Amino acid sequence: MAKGRRQGAGGRGGQPRQRAEVPPDKAELAAEEALLEAQIEAEALDVAPVQAEAVTGGTAQQYGRAIADLEAARKTYDVLAKRHQEQLDRIQSDREALNKEREELDADRVAHDETQREFAEREQALAVRAADLDARADEIARQQADAEAGFLARREEILGPVTSRIAELTSAWHEQELGLLADWTDKLTERREALDKEHLERIERLQGAEQQLELARISLSKDRAELERRAAEVDAARSVLEEDESALEAEREQLVARARRAADQELRELELGRERLLERIDDLQQQVRAADELKRTMGADPARVLDDLHAARERVRELERELDTRPGVEVSEELVHARQRLRDAEAERAESLRLQRELQSQLDYMQAQLAENERLQLSNSALQESIAAYKVEIEEFRAQFAQLHDDRETVTAFPECLGMDKKFSGRPPTPGTPVGDLAQFVEELQVRMADDKDARAQGKRLNYRLADLRVFVAGLAMSRLHLLEGTSGTGKTTLPNAFANAVGGAARKVEIQAGWRDKQDLLGYYNSFERVYRESPCLQYLYRAGLDFYSDQIILIVLDEMNLSHPEQYFADFLSALEDPRADALISISDRSLPQVPEKMQTKTGVQLRLPPNVWFIGTANQDETTFAFAPKTYDRAHVMELQPNAPSVPAASVPGREGPVSVHSLHDAFRAAEVSHANDAARARQFVHDLAPFFNERFRVSWGNRLDQHISRFVPVDLAAGGSVGEALDHLLATKVLKKIQGRHSIRPDALEELAALIEEGWLDRNHGPELTLASIQNEIEELRLG
Repeated sequence: MAKGRRQGAGGRGGQPRQRAEVPPDKAELAAEEALLEAQIEAEALDVAPVQAEAVTGGTAQQYGRAIADLEAARKTYDVLAKRHQEQLDRIQSDREALNKEREELDADRVAHDETQREFAEREQALAVRAADLDARADEIARQQADAEAGFLARREEILGPVTSRIAELTSAWHEQELGLLADWTDKLTERREALDKEHLERIERLQGAEQQLELARISLSKDRAELERRAAEVDAARSVLEEDESALEAEREQLVARARRAADQELRELELGRERLLERIDDLQQQVRAADELKRTMGADPARVLDDLHAARERVRELERELDTRPGVEVSEELVHARQRLRDAEAERAESLRLQRELQSQLDYMQAQLAENERLQLSNSALQESIAAYKVEIEEFRAQFAQLHDDRETVTAFPECLGMDKKFSGRPPTPGTPVGDLAQFVEELQVRMADDKDARAQGKRLNYRLADLRVFVAGLAMSRLHLLEGTSGTGKTTLPNAFANAVGGAARKVEIQAGWRDKQDLLGYYNSFERVYRESPCLQYLYRAGLDFYSDQIILIVLDEMNLSHPEQYFADFLSALEDPRADALISISDRSLPQVPEKMQTKTGVQLRLPPNVWFIGTANQDETTFAFAPKTYDRAHVMELQPNAPSVPAASVPGREGPVSVHSLHDAFRAAEVSHANDAARARQFVHDLAPFFNERFRVSWGNRLDQHISRFVPVDLAAGGSVGEALDHLLATKVLKKIQGRHSIRPDALEELAALIEEGWLDRNHGPELTLASIQNEIEELRLG
């Protein structure tokens, strides 16, 4: 078909040119050589060669030969890819063996440590025996002195056997010690030689695998060059096809133009014939009119004349139809030939496009194979880098093993805490100043915090309401866990820092991270391999606060962004320990015994740290999509504050100087004195809350326990002693403790909340300070429920 197509091309496009650079006989010869090389390579790789048709002349046979070559190359590449995958599998198995070897070395290290420990015990036993022998030698010396004093007759009788026994025991002891040392030295030497031999064997295997990878890389490079050569041939064939397609398109255009010209010529001839027929019809009509006139003149039969006229007109119409439908004979034949040539041209063009698509598909496949080769080369490079990294790791592991062999165990698992013991050893507690009157204490506190040194260094002045400071100080008496909520910029983090500076204490910030799950995230963990406890900042702050030097200072640990993770998980041990009535509440640090525990840690079962009584935890919280809501158990145990923005400016004033930090013991004494002085007010507040309990139980199915009574008994008296009122204290507790139990519950009806607000207003016990916070919180909840 291709041959006929070339013979039929002509006109404007001209004949499709043959491959000027490769004559047909040379192309056939090159194709035969390529197929022969592919068959020889396939036989060498145990791949069945592809049977191609005999090489004949023509472009179609060359295309078939090229396709057969591509198929043979593809199968060859599949075999190479399979072998490369096998090499990758072997490298993976070597990697797994290396990991297994590492585990065996870890086990050997543990066994070696156990052996060293037994050896130390034997040395200790031998030392005890040596001490016993020395004592017996001293006894003999004493007996010898006695003998010299008056028992010369028995000297030989006593010293003879004893001296011999000493010599025998000493010799036996030295022999046993030398034997043990020799045995253990031989065993360690043999084990080390065995491990070195195994390492060398594995390294040799890895080097062999690396050589195989290098050979595979060379082979892949050759395959890639071959594929590039064949791709070039396919590109050349595709260019020829494109030229043939262009020629066919030109030939088709010529045939169409020729047929159009012939059709136009035929139409022109038909128009001329039609005009002649019209002229003939006009002549006939004139003749008919003349005949009618003649008949009328001559008196002929009208009916017969009319029949003749109709017959003539019918003949005219037949001639017109024949004229419209009958083309010329030559034009019809030319049109038939043109249509046939057009159909042949379209068929050849379709065949050319099909061959082009097939070659394009083969080219795409070869390009994909080239991309796969490049990917395998990159993978080979990555594997070589991994092997080099493994070699470095092996050397590092050998160095670590040697270091572990030399240093059997760390001096201490808690270097930072032990360093604090040494630094503050023997230093007495810092003398503190008494709190005095709580109302005056809070007023001075407001002035000192407004002129905070850290804020002053930034050119700022801190303004806090007296009511907020009274609530904060009363919260210190109520709970050792504070939750500071509020919008950003209200001073949640600044408040504990400024308070600590004002009282001469310390505030240490711990940044909570998202994803914390247990206390190890907060306190650290023990690294068994390095035998060191990773002491977190929180653990160091707690330990420092428990030292005698800091025991009478106020220490605040600020848990910044406390609700980025669930406090009920990572802070669970502290939630229980903070409510422990005992003074020595313990936090478990490790379940296992650790070497040389610092002085302030206990080792009853594992390692524990006593929670210092001078420590409060201050948690800051933002409420957005990145945080978690606090659980009810956390709210029940904590003192909750929500700071309001835009506090009025605190006027500058002078306060008396303080000789030292505020004493924690003095602060607790002030709290206890306030509880005694304002016990009746606390009882009134408790009774008010008890009167609300039936309503909460009936309408909201909510109740509370004795913990709320304890918090009221501690909070209300201190707020009163600091200058507040029963209404202020009770309003804060209702808004932050009681109403927290019903917030966010969609099962509550707004009318029930309205009844609650009316009930609180009706029975409110302090007319000087109304329940503003409580009523505002109830109103917000009603609006949220109505908005849905």
